Amino acid sequence: MVVMTPPRESWTDERLDDLAKHMDARFNAQQRHMDARFDAQQKYMDARFDALNRTMQIGFGLIGGALGVIGMVLAALVGLIAT
Repeated sequence: MVVMTPPRESWTDERLDDLAKHMDARFNAQQRHMDARFDAQQKYMDARFDALNRTMQIGFGLIGGALGVIGMVLAALVGLIAT
């Protein structure tokens, strides 16, 4: 047989203070958990953006080099045609 106790009708100041401390501790723990998750996500995103930046620098460097070579070849051909 299960005996149910009726809920208390009044809250004392000490009980309210204990509840507030308990809730503050729970919220602080949750805040630390969320901060850790956001920090990990930010590190992951920073790494992804750094990799993308490196890829773009290499790609634009190759394109710029290729355009420079094409420009020199065209200049040489114009020089040959002009002579």
